[in-house]
This record gives sequence, structure tokens and C-alpha cells, in this order.
Amino acid sequence: MIIGHEKSAPAQYTPLPDKRILRCLLSPYLNEGLTQLAAGTTTMESGCTSEKHSHEEGELFFVINGSGKFVENGEEAEFTRGTAIFSPPMNTHQMINDSEGELKVLWVLVPPGREKAILDNAKQFKGEQDL
Repeated sequence: MIIGHEKSAPAQYTPLPDKRILRCLLSPYLNEGLTQLAAGTTTMESGCTSEKHSHEEGELFFVINGSGKFVENGEEAEFTRGTAIFSPPMNTHQMINDSEGELKVLWVLVPPGREKAILDNAKQFKGEQDL
């Protein structure tokens, strides 16, 4: 059994216009014996976005709270709480919080890899005021 928790997860703060908090819950870099995936959360305030990016890993998103738009290779789709989205490897994608509330998503990378950039820029998260 491998367990990760947000309260103790390393976190990276990304400033405006891509302002968000990325937390890495599970990763081969954090958890001995974990080899097949990495997982974490992204929290984004109203009006914020992720940068447009692509990577070698496929990425699954599950919307825990909030709503917004997902853009992949120029195609746009709206999402709400409870939505699952899969972005295949090398597809350019972006998440946009155009709602009035906070957006929180769970992300899962298969295979792991890209989360290393988050971990390299992270610090131990103790609360919003620490970032």
C-alpha cells in the first residue's frame, strides 16, 4: 500500500497568469516501489489558467471541485465537478478556471515523469500562507 496526503505533499506555487498550487501526492521519486504512475492535485483561483503545454506522459484529470474549460489541440470543452478528462501523450492542453470559484483537480500521469519538475521546484506545504 502506498499513501500520499495533501497536507504533507510537496507543493509548487506558480505565479500569475498561470497562478496555481501543484501538489505531488504520489511519485516514484517520493514512494519506494511505485513505478507505474504519479498523482497530485492542482488548485486554481477564479480567472487563472495552466500554461499551454504537452508532455510524453498521458494525463488523466478528475475535477474535484469547480468548473471551467479544457483546451486540447485547439479544441475547447467545458467541465464541471465530477468530470474526468484524459489527454493523450504529446497533446497540447490547458485548463482554464473561468468560474467564480476555486477549481481543484486530481491529475494522474501514466507513466510518471513530468512530476519531477514539480518536485524540483516544490517545498513542503504547510498552508496557503507558506507559498
